[in-house]
Amino acid sequence: MSLEQAGKETVRRSGCRRAAVRTAAVAAVLIVLTPIGLWFGRDYVERRVRSEIKTTLASLESIDAAGRRLTLRTDSVAFDLFDGWLNIDRLVVRWLPPETVADTVSALASPGETPAEYARLHDEFTLTIESLRVNGIPWWDVIVNNAAALESVDLFNIKLNGIIHSGDPLAAIPTSSEALLESDARIRPPNEADNSIEFMLRPHPDSLEAQTAAEELLFGAVEILGIQRLTLDSIGVEMDYVAAGDTARAAKLNYGRFEVGELGFFRRPGGRFLAAAGSLQSRVMGAGYLQPGQDYMFNVESFNFDSDAGSVALKQLNYYLTIDAVDYLDKFAFREDAFSVIGASLFCTELDVNRLLRGGGVDLGKALIEDVEFEVLSDKRHAVNPDGAPPQMPHEVIRNLPFFVNIDSLQVRNARLIYAERQRDWSVPGQLYWERMRVDVTGLNNDSSGGKRPVVLLSAAGDFMSEGRMFLDLELPLFADGLDFTCEGGLDGMALNNLNQFVSIGELIRIDEGRNESARFSMAVQDGRAAGVVDARYRNLRITLLNKEHRQKGGLFSRFQGFLANAFVIRTDNQPEDDGSIETGTIEYQMKNDDTFLAFLWKSVRSGLGDLLGFG
Repeated sequence: MSLEQAGKETVRRSGCRRAAVRTAAVAAVLIVLTPIGLWFGRDYVERRVRSEIKTTLASLESIDAAGRRLTLRTDSVAFDLFDGWLNIDRLVVRWLPPETVADTVSALASPGETPAEYARLHDEFTLTIESLRVNGIPWWDVIVNNAAALESVDLFNIKLNGIIHSGDPLAAIPTSSEALLESDARIRPPNEADNSIEFMLRPHPDSLEAQTAAEELLFGAVEILGIQRLTLDSIGVEMDYVAAGDTARAAKLNYGRFEVGELGFFRRPGGRFLAAAGSLQSRVMGAGYLQPGQDYMFNVESFNFDSDAGSVALKQLNYYLTIDAVDYLDKFAFREDAFSVIGASLFCTELDVNRLLRGGGVDLGKALIEDVEFEVLSDKRHAVNPDGAPPQMPHEVIRNLPFFVNIDSLQVRNARLIYAERQRDWSVPGQLYWERMRVDVTGLNNDSSGGKRPVVLLSAAGDFMSEGRMFLDLELPLFADGLDFTCEGGLDGMALNNLNQFVSIGELIRIDEGRNESARFSMAVQDGRAAGVVDARYRNLRITLLNKEHRQKGGLFSRFQGFLANAFVIRTDNQPEDDGSIETGTIEYQMKNDDTFLAFLWKSVRSGLGDLLGFG
């Protein structure tokens, strides 16, 4: 190598060393300064984000043309850019009337203001969320892709309080699929690929401000928002209904939990957005609802729903009068019934959730009702309302439902039924009761398309009046022109004087002695006319005919009538003859315009009993 070449090589190597030194120095500086820069940059970004969140919440506050106010407040906002989480403590949203009103309002509407307008303007709601936690926020996706896929959103200790002046707080909820499609929500068919649940929501005039605020929160920064899991835990609701200066608790929820999986929101033109959920689970404890202006109360101890499993479970469901049943019936000028459902537990499986949520009706495999008590008090003191519609028969109720229903199997276990009648001139009602009832129903389907003619099959059995064992099997076509069905039933073993608490009032007969060994009936009903036979085997039947004037004591004439009836009219024993033959009674009865289904069934069987006993 020449001297010149050696010099050039030395210079080149020296330049490389200097470049390497400079590069190393720059890298060292970057290594030292980058964390410092990121730290201060992160602090700056987080301050800006917190400020933007508070600014956004403040910007959502509004006053509409009528002076109603929407306000939002929060105690603190914490945020981590790198870890992607956001915490908001104590978020309070209030929807206030034009002027603050007391908890109990007795003021009347202003001159020229209709009661409905006053009520709508003076409803008041407060929503408090003690803690809101968002995890897995992909800030790069938000900035670059205008979308966000969150890992989880958790809301804890949620309280909703309200004062409602506008009447029934549930009145705005559509009661049919047609109404639902034309009002607040439009439900789209589910995506067949993933079977998700989808909703298309539209602004409603009375909730436009609230929905606009919700859309600003959801889509203020992104066009698409996805949440892998949304949880609302520990929910409390209390709604007070105010009418005529009186305040009543309309709705209450002590505790609730809702969990939604794979939830997505997508902005749509025209002020709409689409919400899709892959799964929904809910648990509600201690919910109650009193229909405003009415005397019935609804509450449930717990409610659980799982869309993945297609299951629903309700425990301790109650629907009952909040006042005495007799006082309730005294309000009416015509014949009415009071009823209650106490302590029911309901379990449903194989529920088609998507069909239900898109307005397609109820389609489930099995429904089980356990440990329920039904109480019915029928007031026979008053005349039937001449302008009222005839009572609907079971097949009419099922086929006239405004939605599709299919239940493969309906079972009732350990049920108790109490049926009582109030009669004119009697201070106490006549009563019948059944215990430890077991009911199985199949064929509940109101779809008659394609030439289908669904038939309901019912089988029931239970202890009657604490001693006898009663059963009933019934076959009921749902789409017959009139009331058509066939049934058979029976009663085994019972002292007949156990019936006195009903027949002495309803039939003006007191049974002094007698025992039923077995009784059977079978009948066919066509267009409301019953025909059949009663076969009853009993011994030593003795009765006293009563009259309304002497009540159960009976007068001299009543006792004389009873003697004649026992001696010459009543068949006091009915046992097989030597050749095996036995007397039977003929069922003949035409349904009256005011007969309920149970009344028609009883009157039909009673006609056969009367014929057998000798009263026919």
